[in-house]
Amino acid sequence: MCIDSNFSVSRPRFGLELRATIRPFPTHRNWERQLAGTDDDVDWTFWINDFRQAERDRDGGMDGVVDTEFFESVYAFVDAREHPALLRSAIDFHYGLASWDFDLAGRAADELAATGEGAKWIGADLLVEGGVTAKLLTGDVDGARRLYQALLDAYERDPEHLRRRLLEAYLQQGVNVPKRED
Repeated sequence: MCIDSNFSVSRPRFGLELRATIRPFPTHRNWERQLAGTDDDVDWTFWINDFRQAERDRDGGMDGVVDTEFFESVYAFVDAREHPALLRSAIDFHYGLASWDFDLAGRAADELAATGEGAKWIGADLLVEGGVTAKLLTGDVDGARRLYQALLDAYERDPEHLRRRLLEAYLQQGVNVPKRED
């Protein structure tokens, strides 16, 4: 479901008025319009959230297949403007995961983690899980452990969650994550 404008929801419940303002995610048309725009005054915090939603909408959850046209337009938009250094790392991270370029994703995760602000651009859980897994898939177990330790305070997933426990087991055993066969 796509929503083209901001809206508020008001719902009385148990004598209380509950209000929520929902910021819409970009529709494909709005995203294309944004990328084609010439406005240099971009709020990169909102933009990266729109980028992540647009990428999810376009790839439909497919692994190992990257929409190169989409990423080319994203890189062109960003490179044509002054932008925070970590923004490019965040895009590289997403591109690396989408294309199974785990070397690129691992390097980008290191750049994002080094500043302590990586979770702002990627989201803590994705940065930990995607970055550590990328490093394990390239055989860099020590790098995966360092990255995990550097991001542990930001990691929000419940310690008993299966995904977190599996990641910790791989790190503890010091084994590479098995690669999927196509």
